[in-house]
Amino acid sequence: MSYHDLERGDYRRLLLRNGQIEGAVLYGDTSQGPWYFEQALAGTHLNAYRQALLFGAADVDVLREAASQHTPDSSKHSSHTTSEAA
Repeated sequence: MSYHDLERGDYRRLLLRNGQIEGAVLYGDTSQGPWYFEQALAGTHLNAYRQALLFGAADVDVLREAASQHTPDSSKHSSHTTSEAA
């Protein structure tokens, strides 16, 4: 998967294998490089966030948060309620 912005001179290409980052090429804005590297080393499965990967950590985090809010997990709901009451 790749992204290219001619006006800004940005280019990003990610190689995913089995939902994990196996390689990355970044030109221009390389600020997401350390995050991609961390995800690759950790073996994080990112298939659910493919559409946001090229835009970086902040966009992936938004999708993760949205997914966690829609997951029927009673422990998450109870701890979330407790933190709001505090």
